[in-house]
Amino acid sequence: MTGRTVKGRATRSRAGRGRLPRAGLSVALAAVLLVLFAAFGMILLRHESGPGAVRKRPSPSASTPLAVTVPPPPVSPKMGPRPRIAIVIDDLGIDRQATERAIRLPAAVTLAFLPYAHDVAGQAKRAATHGHELLVHLPMEPVGSADPGPMALYRDLNDAEFRQRLAWNLSRFSGFVGINNHMGSAYTADVPAMRRLMRALASRKLMFLDSRTTKLTRAEMTAAGVGVRFARRSVFLDHERGAAAVRAALHRLERRARRNGAAIAIGHPHRHTLAALEAWLPDLERRGFVLVPVSSLAQRPAAIAKRSRGWKLAPARP
Repeated sequence: MTGRTVKGRATRSRAGRGRLPRAGLSVALAAVLLVLFAAFGMILLRHESGPGAVRKRPSPSASTPLAVTVPPPPVSPKMGPRPRIAIVIDDLGIDRQATERAIRLPAAVTLAFLPYAHDVAGQAKRAATHGHELLVHLPMEPVGSADPGPMALYRDLNDAEFRQRLAWNLSRFSGFVGINNHMGSAYTADVPAMRRLMRALASRKLMFLDSRTTKLTRAEMTAAGVGVRFARRSVFLDHERGAAAVRAALHRLERRARRNGAAIAIGHPHRHTLAALEAWLPDLERRGFVLVPVSSLAQRPAAIAKRSRGWKLAPARP
């Protein structure tokens, strides 16, 4: 009995020694695998946290409030077109000092010269050298007794007189892209007179900027009828004189540009007007606008004709 007992114990002892190493090996293997998985996870975490990593943010739910910790970035110009503004200074050339000051404004400002000015060709050339777009500020018949000058266009001119006066006005300097009216409240309201002028401009491929010296203007409809590129004033900068009045007009111009996408202002070389522009123009882009030459806002004949559909033009004078 004793021998069997001892033998049994010996057998169990040997069996136990055989099982224990296998169990220890399994535990060690599991530990090694755990360490390897942990190391791989750390490497993956460092890789995903690197400079080029794209982190996925959890989707917000009803129970997850949205917290804005930084203000949104400013809107880039690439995200949409900015409102465009054109500035035209006319009546130039008579006051040489004021004209030189206007020439020093940013190049995108359009300058319109009176044909009567002394050495207007030289002054216009200096303006063009500084990068300005040029217009002829064409004298036209007004309502009332104001004198537009000896070579102004009148409604009752015969064809020969009309051609002679227009040719004189357009020969005073070169390099202009079109004309705008000086005075002209009577002339621009007359359809036959304006159609005759527009035909002459069309043959020369010139644009027309309507200064809108009257609410009765027929410039747009006659431009549409003969295919002349057309633009119209939105705001007069100095209809009322004084620094405060000009600043108020510039604010109106900004509102009009924001509302319509573009706006055109006409001003004159007065002291307060030029001073206000010198202070206002440098910050224009920062405020979200683009300063452009007036020709970039002139509409193509097809666009004018579409808007003016239904207008009836009076027959031309013989």
